[in-house]
Amino acid sequence: MNMTDLTALTLKTGVVAGIIVMMIGLIFSSQDTEQHVLWLGILILICTPLAGVIVTYASLIKDEDWKWVRITTILIIVMTVGLVVSFLYK
Repeated sequence: MNMTDLTALTLKTGVVAGIIVMMIGLIFSSQDTEQHVLWLGILILICTPLAGVIVTYASLIKDEDWKWVRITTILIIVMTVGLVVSFLYK
């Protein structure tokens, strides 16, 4: 499987998983746990692009495309810092 297909599969899987988890939270919305389930679905959707970048990063390392590995490393750092800051200052 090439890099594009693997990244697309990662993104599709993350979106479908996040939506399914959120639907489960909505179905059980009469219980107290629905808020936690909805939050988990949102967290999955937020982390999906980061997972796609990490998959691309691993593929670039395998292909030894060092220019794009450096660029992707910067992107991963920026995305991770953004996620950490957003969770610390909610």
